[in-house]
Amino acid sequence: MLPHKTKKATAATKSQSIFHAVRYDASIATFSAQRMPSFYMPIALEVVDAWFDGEKNLTCSMKWRVQRFETRTPRSIFECLVALSSGIVPNGLKFRVSCRPQYPNSFSFQLECNHPVNKSNLPIYRLELEPLRAHKNQPDAPGELSGLSIDRYVTHEHHFRDNVAPDRQMLNESSDKHARIVEDPPTNFDGAIAFLSVKLNIRNLTDIPRPRDQGVLL
Repeated sequence: MLPHKTKKATAATKSQSIFHAVRYDASIATFSAQRMPSFYMPIALEVVDAWFDGEKNLTCSMKWRVQRFETRTPRSIFECLVALSSGIVPNGLKFRVSCRPQYPNSFSFQLECNHPVNKSNLPIYRLELEPLRAHKNQPDAPGELSGLSIDRYVTHEHHFRDNVAPDRQMLNESSDKHARIVEDPPTNFDGAIAFLSVKLNIRNLTDIPRPRDQGVLL
């Protein structure tokens, strides 16, 4: 009986020590699941740079969906996985748009990826078109962004490069903490999509229909 108990205890110990994380292969900038100890390998900025700058394509049907709430007005959502030119979707790379029907010119556009450990997302870039809330950067923002206050309805962008600690060159949960005002910003959905197709280098981004075109905001 003793060897049997020892075997069970060993299996339980192994089970408790297994931690699911991800690693990246820098040659193809993709991720694969593996067993790791109780820490995870963060996403290096050089990898995120390759995703951000490289040519990309949306990989889904161009459809919006409605997200409903009990106490708030519904929100329209567009979300789609984004593939690199190689056809690989690295670490759940995704483009997301959200808006509310009563504010036809207020949109949030975000490029994001999966968190290496939990089920949340890590923002890489977000454009806030005429946002309904003001924003204030923290004192640790770089250079002229430190403490910057941005009024509501002022279009601004959150870029992962503006949110990197000098001693920690990797993507993190606070990669959208600081923002900067967009000079000569787009003023509507079509203009924002055209702006982002160049900014994010997503070739078929302009194929996304306006939400009202599909009737989801009615």
